[in-house]
Formats: sequence, C-alpha cells, structure tokens
Amino acid sequence: MHANHRCVLDVGRAVRRPQAQSLGAVPADLERFYGQSLAWTSCDEFVVEEYQRSAYLNATLECAHFLVPGDYSDAADPDSPVLSFGVLRRKATGSARIGVVALTRGAKDLGTDLVAFASGPDKRQLNESFDLVGFDQRGMGASGARIDCLTDDEITAMRRTDQRTATDAGLAAATAEAASISQGCAVKTVPPDGVDVQTYLGLIGTREAARDLDVLRSALGEDQLSLVGQAYGSRVAREYVEKFPDRVRAMILDGVASSGVDQVADYTPGTRPRSKPSTSGPDRASR
Repeated sequence: MHANHRCVLDVGRAVRRPQAQSLGAVPADLERFYGQSLAWTSCDEFVVEEYQRSAYLNATLECAHFLVPGDYSDAADPDSPVLSFGVLRRKATGSARIGVVALTRGAKDLGTDLVAFASGPDKRQLNESFDLVGFDQRGMGASGARIDCLTDDEITAMRRTDQRTATDAGLAAATAEAASISQGCAVKTVPPDGVDVQTYLGLIGTREAARDLDVLRSALGEDQLSLVGQAYGSRVAREYVEKFPDRVRAMILDGVASSGVDQVADYTPGTRPRSKPSTSGPDRASR
C-alpha cells in the first residue's frame, strides 16, 4: 500500500475474531496494569514547550497519567520497572456519545498534541460523538524517561542534507545516518532507574506502543477503541488490530507507512534486532 493511501476499515467485518478471547480480557501477568483508575486533572503540568501553553490550558481538556510495564516480558516481576505515561482527553461534546477515538501519528509527534491542537470541522464533528484521546509514546513528552538523540546543531546539520535512497551509495548514507542517530540516543538518553540505556532503548518500538495502547483502553473503561493512525501512527494502529482484533470498533489509516524496522532496536549497539528491514528501503518513520 502506497504511503499516500487512506484506508478505512470496519474492523468488525474485516477481521475474523478469535473465539477464545472476550472483550476486555486481561493478558497474563498484566492484572496490576489493567483496570487502572485515571485521575483526570487540568493539563498544566503537561506543558513542556511554550508553543503548547495556550492549547493545553484550554478548560475543555483533561489530562491524566497511567502506568505500563517497562518490559512486557518481565511484567510479572513486581520489582520490574514501571513507566508513567501521559494521556490527554477532549470529551465528547454531544449527548449521544459513542465511544473513544485514539489518535496516533508520526514517531516524533506527541499524542497529547494531536488532541490538544485538534481543530477544523471534521475534528469538531467527530468530537460530538467521541472522546478524542492521545497519549505520549515511550520516551516522549509526558511519558517515561525522555529520549534524547541529537543536539540542536546536529538537528540543523541533518536537515541541511538531502538523503536519497535510489542508489546503493544513497542507501548506505541513509543507513549510516540512522545508525549515527541511534548511537546518539544511546549516549544522550538518561534511562529510568534500574534500567541501562541500551535495554531501555530496546524496549521502545511499535509492538510496545500497541500494548501500551491496550492498557490505556482498559484504563479508560472501554471495551473497544476507534483508531486514527497517520504516517507512523498507521503502523501502531495496524499492530494493535493484529494483536487485539476484537478491541477495535473501526480504524482509519492515513498516509500509511510501510512495515519496516524498529531502528532503535536494530541500530543501537547491544540490542537485538526484532524485525526484518523492509524490501522497499529503510523506514525512516521509526524513532
């Protein structure tokens, strides 16, 4: 599917539902994370950049924190690291509320920003019947230990380059750039207490984002979510519907990103690659 395609799915008809799993079933070893009670407050504390201030102080917005396991494979251990995530909600404005729409977009976009700055007639119409919800993914904004990879000067220098992948030399240059960025992440990021930086970076990717989203679904008290996934967010939405098909009411994928590598895992020294590179070239949507 090309990147400029939009895909709208009624998941109830498009996906065969597994018979063994009921809506809202709690995955093994995650009982302490499912069914959390969210304490909604104003969004003042979520403001980390000046551009956010006017939008986040809107009285119609609510913010909260929820907890997820740092490592889902080790979630049963009560001493395993736990991450705190930020979520922002714009409650449905109409009287006939249907449910929740979760918004996800590019790997560099804060989910809370997507909802805080949601505007236009389409968003207002959607918000009449649905709560709009966005959460900051691992290592971003109000969620977990923030990932730092590049200095301001390095970002400026990178923006001045024009990487092309139509030739072997261009592909090699783009791959080297991705490896350099990931090495910068390993050097500059301060991980949570009790976790080394390489392990932390290896726990950040599309699969984790999808599982974190399901913890949020449970915390919101919803049996199902409707999803809007744009760019890299389309990968999160696809991963979610593949893993939790009966928990998706409907889904829109816009600017669909190809399935590629989780570059943090594949390029950070000491981490184990968890996905095969895309045959269409490197996927630069990943962090």
